[in-house]
Amino acid sequence: MDLILNGKNMIPFKKNLFSYTFVGMALVGCGSSDGNKETIQSADNQTAVSEASTDTSTKPEQQPESSEQIELTVLSLAQDADIDQLTTKISVEVTDPSALIKELILLVDGVEVQKLTQSPWFFDWNNYYWANSSSLNLSVKAIAKDGKSYTLDDAIKVNMSEKIAELLKFESLGDASLKDTDKVTVKMVAVNGAASYEIEYTDAEGESEHVRTEAVRATISDLAVGNYSLRFRAINTENQAGPWSDAAEISILPPDLPVLSDPVFTKSNEGYQLVFEQTDLSTDTELNISLINEVSEPIDASVKENHKVSFNGLKPGNFRWSASITNQYGHQSLRSVEKELVLPNPNTPTISSVTFTEESGQFFAQLEWGSEDDAESYNLQIRNSSSQDIIAISEPGLSLTQSLDAGEYTVEIQQVDMAGDTSAWSTPYEFTVGEFDIALVVPEVRDSNSPLPSVIALDNNEHIVFSGNISQNSSKFFKVNVLGETVIEKSIDRSDSEKLVKLIQISENKLLSIGHTINAINGHSIGLLVEFDNNGDVVSEYTTSTLIEGKLNYRFIDVVEANGRVFVLGQLSDTNSNFIAEIKAQNISNFVLIDSHDGNTLNAQYLNVTGEGNIAIAGHVGSKLVVRSFNTALQLQKEWVSPDDISTSSLEGLIVNQESIVVTGLDQSQVNAHYFKLSSNDLQLTANSSDYVIFNAEFHHAMQLAQDGTIKLFIDEGSSYNYLVARTYNSELVRDDHLQHYENMKVYSAPIFASMNSQHGTLFTVMWELGSNQLRIQQKAQR
Repeated sequence: MDLILNGKNMIPFKKNLFSYTFVGMALVGCGSSDGNKETIQSADNQTAVSEASTDTSTKPEQQPESSEQIELTVLSLAQDADIDQLTTKISVEVTDPSALIKELILLVDGVEVQKLTQSPWFFDWNNYYWANSSSLNLSVKAIAKDGKSYTLDDAIKVNMSEKIAELLKFESLGDASLKDTDKVTVKMVAVNGAASYEIEYTDAEGESEHVRTEAVRATISDLAVGNYSLRFRAINTENQAGPWSDAAEISILPPDLPVLSDPVFTKSNEGYQLVFEQTDLSTDTELNISLINEVSEPIDASVKENHKVSFNGLKPGNFRWSASITNQYGHQSLRSVEKELVLPNPNTPTISSVTFTEESGQFFAQLEWGSEDDAESYNLQIRNSSSQDIIAISEPGLSLTQSLDAGEYTVEIQQVDMAGDTSAWSTPYEFTVGEFDIALVVPEVRDSNSPLPSVIALDNNEHIVFSGNISQNSSKFFKVNVLGETVIEKSIDRSDSEKLVKLIQISENKLLSIGHTINAINGHSIGLLVEFDNNGDVVSEYTTSTLIEGKLNYRFIDVVEANGRVFVLGQLSDTNSNFIAEIKAQNISNFVLIDSHDGNTLNAQYLNVTGEGNIAIAGHVGSKLVVRSFNTALQLQKEWVSPDDISTSSLEGLIVNQESIVVTGLDQSQVNAHYFKLSSNDLQLTANSSDYVIFNAEFHHAMQLAQDGTIKLFIDEGSSYNYLVARTYNSELVRDDHLQHYENMKVYSAPIFASMNSQHGTLFTVMWELGSNQLRIQQKAQR
């Protein structure tokens, strides 16, 4: 460190003279003609001393030529005296009548330390420089003019007190606590005989530095902030140092931290720029910033100026910062309390809407979201809720059209800004594609007399739902598209006497509904046919005028189309006998009565077309099921009757494929369903089975016969499941023990229509909502 020495003034030490007198023995020298032979003569007239005094005598080292007595008396010190001053005055009384003595020498532990060459004979002994020793032996040597020397017989022992060091003081330290400086000026008490002073300053860690100065005033520079202990000692011309003074304490305080300004951040392509600036600092003061990220990693400053610190290219996140200043002396202030800082992620966008379309058997979802400032692009994650598969897409615009399979989805979106930083993901937006559950309101609450709705699957994947009606209620016509939108909803208003029971598609753009009307005069039923276009508008309507068994009193209960020809199943109102009729030119062109079985009227219920193009009917008589096939000329071809050992109480369904016919009957007493598979060309029984019925099912409407002969029956399993299940049977009508579960399809009742769409991978169902006037239309992804 730099040392500046100032001043020459020394403060003399005070003298402390003892009152004790010591008399040395007489030193007698005798001359001789035969050379420098010296003799030592005892002095009988030794001076008396006090009890504290100790007699000393001198012994000649060389005898003086004169025989006159030389007497030395050492004053001021007692044997074992305590010395507690910086300087001690030692007086020696010399009796030298012939003036033989030319000098006296003070010996300390045998070492010559001071000479006197004339009276008065007293030594100013700067004993401080010997105060590192606890005790010393003092003596006096006399030197005669002829060069002979004489020393006291006994040395005087003195004890060096610790109080000597305590006399060393700093006269001045300036302020004990200093700030905004790296210097301290000290002034020391002057010590006699000092050629220089050594100052030691020690910091709080015990590290010491030393400086030397010839002056009693010194300035110590380049001090760091901290507490220091200072002491000094004097060094004489012989480079002999006395003991250290007691320590004095000083402190260099850190500079004060100003009121801190809040940082400012901006965003660029490189990321966040965070700027700390303190404009109220002096020009030679430096601002220090400590910035730590959320994982406690320090961040290096990008640009550091005196009053400004910048961090560039930062990512969003949570940070902590603190500040200090460093003044011109390199002193750093205390660090500020740590503060939280959040560099925000880009704003999270939100999905504003999702709309859907369907083209060529593929669903498309169009997602839209609001714009965000500084957004370069948007990341989207579309997740299938069932499979958990994710479609990840980056889109620069504000909308996206994405092809998706039917199912339930969530979409999350995040913004990517100019720096490539991303926002948090948005709250998942839930939507379904190709799935829906809608309610269609019909005019009446379902009861046992309500006709089952007719459901027609159109080639464009739309479905027509026709509710039918009973007297005094309108029929409802609905068209539902593949997205679950009711594109047409109409009431088919009829007179109170008219009832429509079934609707089929007879050409690409034409629909035919059958039923009957009541003659207001005689109360007879008359067959009714109404043609609609695909939008539910009436094209034509007519009643038949053909007499059946001489009567015009019948109603139509079922209808099919076979190779462009329309056939109806009718029932005579007065006898309940059935007939099959072909409709042509808005009237019955041909008909055949359904013969009884074993003399009992066959209650025919269902009409269908076989794989060979024949007309098949199914009916029930007694405890048996009967199936008959007719050609299109309505000539009987084949008949099948259920075995005698299988009893049925009702006919439940007739379904066909290219090769087979499956007819279902129910034995209510045994709660069994009986299934019979017949070959369609000759009505031969190929398989049959029975099933214990613990479920609800509309067999005719919700049973599907695949081309490979397997069967799937959609049922309401009851309280066991609150969703749709299906029973499956192989081509031999053996039931699989494992149900097929459609957990995403809620059960409102036994399905009255179920259709699998392999192109879309969906299942479409129609159910009554029991106890209400609503039909539930559902479409769900097959899982």
